[in-house]
Amino acid sequence: MTRRRRVLARYEAVPLLAGLLVVVAASPAFAHAILDATTPTAGQVLAKSPPAVTLRFNESVEVALGAIRLYNSKGDRLEVGSSSHPGGQQSQVRVSVPKLGNDSYVVTWRVISADSHPVSGAFTFQVGKSAPAGNLQSLSDRLLASQGGDTAVGFLYAVTRFAVFASLALLIGSAAFLVLVWPAGRAANGAARLVWGGWIGAFVATVVGIALDGAYAAALPLGDAVKPSVISDVLDTRFGRVWLLRLVLLLLVIPLLRLLVSRRPVAEYPMPRWWRPAALVAAIGLLLTPGLSGHAGTGDFVPFAIVADVAHLGAVSLWLGGLAVLITVVLRRKHLEELRDVVPRFSRLAFGAVMVIVASG
Repeated sequence: MTRRRRVLARYEAVPLLAGLLVVVAASPAFAHAILDATTPTAGQVLAKSPPAVTLRFNESVEVALGAIRLYNSKGDRLEVGSSSHPGGQQSQVRVSVPKLGNDSYVVTWRVISADSHPVSGAFTFQVGKSAPAGNLQSLSDRLLASQGGDTAVGFLYAVTRFAVFASLALLIGSAAFLVLVWPAGRAANGAARLVWGGWIGAFVATVVGIALDGAYAAALPLGDAVKPSVISDVLDTRFGRVWLLRLVLLLLVIPLLRLLVSRRPVAEYPMPRWWRPAALVAAIGLLLTPGLSGHAGTGDFVPFAIVADVAHLGAVSLWLGGLAVLITVVLRRKHLEELRDVVPRFSRLAFGAVMVIVASG
């Protein structure tokens, strides 16, 4: 093996080893709202009709795209009032109910938890000791199954959310790589394609995600995702407002990206002094959007959670986005002098990024 091949083989092993480290260290986190209590309580036998049904959760929930439905023992749906947060308590949801006769009843519920995912369930109660019981468990299961939503919507929604994270990481990480690690790469066509690919992916995935969120959260068929009324309901939620903000930020960064990857001689067209602080503000803004639309934006320690979330996503972006440029552009050029300069720089940046990922994960 020639010296040139030995050097290239050594450098190509760097991203593979780094990838193994992140895969080993990575662990998914799932945390949805949990129903703590209900009024009436599950299985309770009441002497008279309750004025309302109240659900209490362990965290804030949204009801714009959710629903609380009431059924009698025959499976007939009864009209209830609009869902509201009693006393402004975002972790509680209440609906008024009509005067109920002696019967057994099923309550099905579907709300949106702080991470923007819907959670659902059902419980039963009875009015009058002599009320007919019926097979309420079977009725509850059947009602929940009918309100489960379209599996295609759920799959597409999951893919879209992943695409948002991946595209933001590619956009921010590849741009940072060209600024911090490989300034000469600003004129490389491959690097420009990665930067703009990340931007396009983030923009398209955000638009699609806003549409799909309504159908996913409200358990609607895929065709209802593009209905103006459904999209309007999404934009009334915290998720919708934050994702709309991301679209605005992505449009605002277009001039910054055009200056970064102008594909003109770098020595003749240096970056303006104001570019770095402007780009840093834009990057932080984009990194804030996942946390603000998810769990980091709720709870008792929101500032701390948001800072940790931005640090985590920022480090992931620096590492993965930079890795994409290194593998697909820098290594393929096979310029040894360039590799001797670029790879050690990225190694130091990647090491720091991985430490932040571990510390904030």
